[in-house]
Amino acid sequence: MVIYILILFFKEMEPETNHLNTVIIGGGQAGLAVGYFLKSMNREFIILDENIRIGDSWRKRWDSLKLFTPSQHDGLPGMPFPELKGSFPGKNEMADYLEHYASEFSLPVQLNVKVNALHSRNNHYEIETSVRKLTSDNVVIATGTNPFPKIPAISADINPEIFQIHSSLYSNPETLPPGDVLVVGAAT
Repeated sequence: MVIYILILFFKEMEPETNHLNTVIIGGGQAGLAVGYFLKSMNREFIILDENIRIGDSWRKRWDSLKLFTPSQHDGLPGMPFPELKGSFPGKNEMADYLEHYASEFSLPVQLNVKVNALHSRNNHYEIETSVRKLTSDNVVIATGTNPFPKIPAISADINPEIFQIHSSLYSNPETLPPGDVLVVGAAT
């Protein structure tokens, strides 16, 4: 008679979710500033950003973009903007500043992480990302006001021979075909 003894080794599984006190969605000015204050209070948090580099939301905008506030008003808490007072920084200067800011204060930013869903459950939040699931007591949504283009439905009724482009796709005048231009709307 043969007796087989089955010995199973259980590897401790990584939890499917990780719990944090605060999750900040968006690593731009607002998300980094909130991170600065949470870090100064020794709170457990993470900043999630879908871009490859901090500041990429600025780098992707049109080439000639300048901030409409002078540099002395463009800094975040704890670190003034490094341009001359009264100057109007460009998009790349702002992007580089944000990247330097996150590094200077060692903010826990996870890049290339897209938030796919956010659910409120009892006394916490569940955050589904492209990388993992998180739970959190607090969520700060700091994605800004223009992550998705808003194109009016009426644009579908315009003659297809008329070139249309949303500002999110505009880089410079070479983006447009030759001819007259009509800009509709005052926001970006």
